[in-house]
Amino acid sequence: MRIPTSKVYRAFPELDRFPDEVCEQYMRYVLGRYGRPMRVVTRVLWAVCLVLCVFISPFAAIAGNRLAYWMAKHGLPDSNAWMLGAAAIMLVAGVLLVVMVLAVRDVMLRRLLLGRILEARCPSCSYSLLGLAVDEHGGVLCPECGKRSSLADRKLTVQDVLGDALAASTRPAEASGAAQRGELGG
Repeated sequence: MRIPTSKVYRAFPELDRFPDEVCEQYMRYVLGRYGRPMRVVTRVLWAVCLVLCVFISPFAAIAGNRLAYWMAKHGLPDSNAWMLGAAAIMLVAGVLLVVMVLAVRDVMLRRLLLGRILEARCPSCSYSLLGLAVDEHGGVLCPECGKRSSLADRKLTVQDVLGDALAASTRPAEASGAAQRGELGG
């Protein structure tokens, strides 16, 4: 499990070479395209969390009442002890339920990203194809084994291999270099 303030994509060494903006864009893409089941499960877990909080509240009130009875029996002042006991139980239960939902969501997010990253590997040698240039025929040449992988055959898109992020960052420089060399028609 990651620290809640850390970036989940930094758990994957394949994404370390990319800046945060590209990784966040990739995460948004993966969540938008493949994350519907995760969103549904997360919403169901939030609903279950709410139901459990409502279900726990009578038991918290009973436990608070028992606390007030115990305090009165032992001669301690019990001004509003049952309310404090009930509030403490509800607070602890609520925090535990929220942490549980966030942990489950985090595990699902990591699995979703891992699945997408594993799909974007060379079928021959398992080298990561993330960030490599996609040719005009929709293929990626593996620098490790030299085999060309067709994205369409593997049901992948340019966004799945971060090809568009790399292309977007290099395209303006290529265009200005071509213009300086006089290669662009005009």
